[in-house]
Amino acid sequence: QVTILNQTPTYFYQLLRKVLADHPYDLRIRNVIFGGEALSPLLLKGFKTKYPETKLINMYGITETTVHVTYKEITWVEMEAAKSNIGKPIPTLKVYVLDENRRPVPIGVAGEMYVAGEGLARGYLNRPDLTAEKFVDSPFAEGEKLYRSGDLAAWLPDGNIEYLGRIDHQVKIRGYRIELDEIETQLLKIAAVQEAKVLDRDDANGQKQLVAYYVAETRLAAHELKEELAKQLPGYMIPSHLVQLSLMPLTPNGKIDRKALPAPEEAAAGGAEYIAPRTLLEMKIARVWQDTLGVPQVGVKDNFFELGGNSLSLMRLVQAVYDETGIEIPLNRQFHHVTVEAMAFGEGDLGLDKGGDSFIKLNKAGDLNVFCFPPGSGFGIGYRELASRLDGRFVLYGIDFIDDAADYETMLNRYVDEIVRIQPKGPYVLLGYCFGGNLTFEVAKTMEKRGYSVTDVLMVDSWIKDTLTPSETSEKELEEMVADYDEEEKELMSNPLVRERVHQKVKATLAYEAQLINSGTISARIYELIAKDSEAFRLEHQLPSWRGAVTQAYADYRLEGAHEELLELARVDETAVVIRDILEQVKRQIEAEAGVLHGS
Repeated sequence: QVTILNQTPTYFYQLLRKVLADHPYDLRIRNVIFGGEALSPLLLKGFKTKYPETKLINMYGITETTVHVTYKEITWVEMEAAKSNIGKPIPTLKVYVLDENRRPVPIGVAGEMYVAGEGLARGYLNRPDLTAEKFVDSPFAEGEKLYRSGDLAAWLPDGNIEYLGRIDHQVKIRGYRIELDEIETQLLKIAAVQEAKVLDRDDANGQKQLVAYYVAETRLAAHELKEELAKQLPGYMIPSHLVQLSLMPLTPNGKIDRKALPAPEEAAAGGAEYIAPRTLLEMKIARVWQDTLGVPQVGVKDNFFELGGNSLSLMRLVQAVYDETGIEIPLNRQFHHVTVEAMAFGEGDLGLDKGGDSFIKLNKAGDLNVFCFPPGSGFGIGYRELASRLDGRFVLYGIDFIDDAADYETMLNRYVDEIVRIQPKGPYVLLGYCFGGNLTFEVAKTMEKRGYSVTDVLMVDSWIKDTLTPSETSEKELEEMVADYDEEEKELMSNPLVRERVHQKVKATLAYEAQLINSGTISARIYELIAKDSEAFRLEHQLPSWRGAVTQAYADYRLEGAHEELLELARVDETAVVIRDILEQVKRQIEAEAGVLHGS
């Protein structure tokens, strides 16, 4: 009878699935000792339930420190925390977590692990250069050496250490620094997923992309996993590819064999049912997809995003399809199901017939519709991060600035028609950020004039416009907007088709803004959300609030951060909490008013 098992986590996970299945053996294992790679405590719950008396011990170790460095017994507390807790140093060794200047980092802050003590090796045989790089003088004890592990870690409040992965496994994609372990942890929280490994790989264009490999109890659709991940992770951390495997490939040492993990295009080729292009147009579009995504084969019903597409490669696809076929695809659309078939027909899920002048559903589900109007950029897609954080509670719709109407009155009425198309009856809730608030106010007035009930309007760091805007100010705003683009947006703007459309949209929006003066009042309740960093600017320029624009209730709220950050990743979580609470209040008021109306 085996009583002590010393194993790598990945090998144990594979053994675990057999142990938890029905089998004739009753294991007598007293201790399971893990080492060799990062442990995912979440995956140990099933074993702990079946064998509660067995001790599960996580040991972090390095060859250069005579193997073991830290020790931690994994209990239900660590499993629920879902962190790779490696515990505290064994008695003969010391661990430091230091920044790039070799200074100790505070609790909870990531740094590189250094090891000192009796188990330390003297260096590498006949490798003085590598020895000097890895075995460095300690700033804490004269004559002592520290070994640079190359591993990221952070102190936990209780004095234990959380292992965060290899420093050389940190990646930067489209300007964002990404911790792969964090994505793996979120994948493992999905009930059916048994193992997960995330890598960064180059696509056909040499661009870095995230690829997630996973083992699961049942067949899981990639789009379903992406939807689950999107509830917990920002968009830039959602893997481009999700590849399901029956088993993780292992090295002879029992660790995951990264080199043996299949390229995503190979996995895709052997995945979903292949339906070949049936017309010349479908053949042309499929060929463009192959070139853009670097995959050997594309079926007419394959999903662009499940083949590894992302927002950046979608823009390249838009240009390439236009060049090859003359088909123009609306840029603002929050695509969920892009297929060759839909592009060829110009209909279906893409809704190509409606262009950017229609409200687009930015998230999936909720009890209340909220119609969001474009800020100065002219594009409603800027609300997507906010929408993802309100999904399941409130449905957000976004729309672009309508720039092809005969006059502004016609434009406002088209916005109203679009709202009513989606929601034929009131009451209606509207939202606008920055200039979008000014446009929202004008649409609300038009709706009331046409007899529709707008009960609530949220103004997100917007102020009443009571003067005309000089033309030179509009030009300056356009220049500032372009200068503020991030790296991804700058790459998109290098595309002539994209640049022309964006400039046209922005110029049309700023032209409307320049001549607009908000006058009159509305019957809706107005909630004014003011960025704390904007208050001094508002005071200095004596900018009026929306208080005087309502005949009913008015309330103001404060948002953390600067105006331009409110819907960006830096602050959107905090903004979403305030907006969520307001919308919960709005929902209760609407329900109460409906109850009074119906005599309940």
